[in-house]
Amino acid sequence: MSELIVRCDDFGLTQGCSLGILRALENGCISSVGVIVNTGVRSDDARSLAAHEGISIGLHVNVVAGKPVSNSTLDSGLVDDEGNFFPSRRYRTSEVDLIDVDEIEAETQAQVSKFQSLFGLLPAYIDCHSVGTPHVDEGLSRVAKRIGVPYVDFTLTSLREHSCIYAPDLPNNMVYDSYDPLHFLMSSESGILTHEKTFVVFHPAFLDEGLMEISSLREGRMKDQAALSSPVLKKWLDDNDVMLRPIGFGC
Repeated sequence: MSELIVRCDDFGLTQGCSLGILRALENGCISSVGVIVNTGVRSDDARSLAAHEGISIGLHVNVVAGKPVSNSTLDSGLVDDEGNFFPSRRYRTSEVDLIDVDEIEAETQAQVSKFQSLFGLLPAYIDCHSVGTPHVDEGLSRVAKRIGVPYVDFTLTSLREHSCIYAPDLPNNMVYDSYDPLHFLMSSESGILTHEKTFVVFHPAFLDEGLMEISSLREGRMKDQAALSSPVLKKWLDDNDVMLRPIGFGC
């Protein structure tokens, strides 16, 4: 029997993201969901997510869109003059690590507290939205260690090297015409049937105005939503005895 972690990110980024994930969860092909808490996640959507049994709900720390949770972050190098987080391209195009470890640690701790106010418990894990640098890893790892939950780094290196989990290179979700997540999952490319444990990440969503404004990943999210909602995928997983597994300390 193969084990599969299917993590879906960006719950709460916009309501289109939340609703897309909630609808896909009904198909039973998702094991973990990453929640963004600083862009207006609705409490009723959070309650609907928490009602799903058998999944882990993590904190998808966001420091590249919207405004910070911590007031102290407003005086940090993470935000512009209007108090908005700098976009991810600022960090992706820089040759130096622009993230201050102490600043992202403080903001992450504030987002953990916001997560607790929404769900009434600590996140099952912590990871970062859209940006990964050594300083991000250090800041988030500090918080994860302090509250006693796993930290999943942006490149999934820790999973590949230390947890005996296979994390395949995913197809380019920015090229709409050729992007086919359903085919990928059921093909040999995913490695699901040839590895004991496999980890994949998707971003299912229904496009809404907020998402069009805040994210460069758009149409690919619709294909993720359709794939994870597909009864064909559910049947394939069942027929091949693939067991869904949530993120936790067993990773």
